[in-house]
Amino acid sequence: MKLLNFISRPAIMVSLLCISCDKDDPALIEKKNAQASEITRLKGEIALLEEKLRNLPPDVSDELERKRGEVAKQQAAIDQLETGIREQEQRKNALQREFDAYKAKYGIN
Repeated sequence: MKLLNFISRPAIMVSLLCISCDKDDPALIEKKNAQASEITRLKGEIALLEEKLRNLPPDVSDELERKRGEVAKQQAAIDQLETGIREQEQRKNALQREFDAYKAKYGIN
């Protein structure tokens, strides 16, 4: 019985304290309303952000990497062609010099 009284007394006191604290304090009500409006505002922002996330364009990083690979291959081909052009120009210039030397040697116009 003493144990029951020992446990029940604090429980009764806590419940009485809670009942007495239940009065409507204007500062607490104002704070509660401010927090409620802040929560509503934040929920709206979250909804907007979620909508923006849903409307994002699809991820094109794989396609971008594939295109970069194609560009690298095309650049290598361009470099190879430019090297070939330079070699052909050098060969043409050498043949032109030989032809000019031949014309000078044999007096051809």
